Amino acid sequence: PSEVSWDVVTFGDLSTIDVASIVIYLVVLAVVTVYVNYKVGGADSEHYFLGGRDIPWWAVGFSLFASNLGTDHLVGLAGSGAAQGIAVGCWEWSACYVLLILGWVFVPHYLEFGIFTVPEYL
Repeated sequence: PSEVSWDVVTFGDLSTIDVASIVIYLVVLAVVTVYVNYKVGGADSEHYFLGGRDIPWWAVGFSLFASNLGTDHLVGLAGSGAAQGIAVGCWEWSACYVLLILGWVFVPHYLEFGIFTVPEYL
């Protein structure tokens, strides 16, 4: 039987510390996920999506901001703005007003029916 050679397994330009950092991050993420699921519970959708309603407003705000911010915003919009000008920024600002209007329209229905997600609404 031939011996496995680790020379064949490459990670591109990643060093050992890079791979170790990624593995440690994934392990810590898994531990935190299991702990939070055990501590808060995932018995129903309210606890799963709303954390049992024990989360402070600033944590909810950061979560919404972080889930909405991605590579398309950091790289794509900067490139679009450089190519097309201020119109791209105006388009993004209009999204703020539309989201507020949608919140005022849909949140009362969500609260009335006791639902927490769009799929439950549909």
